[in-house]
Amino acid sequence: MSRDLTSGMQTAATADLVRPFFLVDLNFTSGSIYLWSGQGDLSWNSNTYLGAGDLLSISSFEEKTDLGAVGASLTLTGIKTSLVQKARDEDYQGRTVVIRLGAFDATASIINDPT
Repeated sequence: MSRDLTSGMQTAATADLVRPFFLVDLNFTSGSIYLWSGQGDLSWNSNTYLGAGDLLSISSFEEKTDLGAVGASLTLTGIKTSLVQKARDEDYQGRTVVIRLGAFDATASIINDPT
């Protein structure tokens, strides 16, 4: 499935120095949890993403043009007890997870728009 990248993301993807990151939206019944692959909090699209750094790993995944499901695995290690309880106590099967690839520019600003 092709994606339309903004000109900023196209430039970032072909630059000599690429500063990529992932944004992950986990949608629970009691509310969403937003994580990102760096350190500290990151604000984007009116949401605050908690920095998971090296504690977050995402398996390789692919998109298909048909509606067939292709799995991906998200692994979190060393996370807060409150997040573990939410994952344990709420039925997560069949819920939406959104994984976006973004990039920073040379001034550490987010390039619009993560894909």
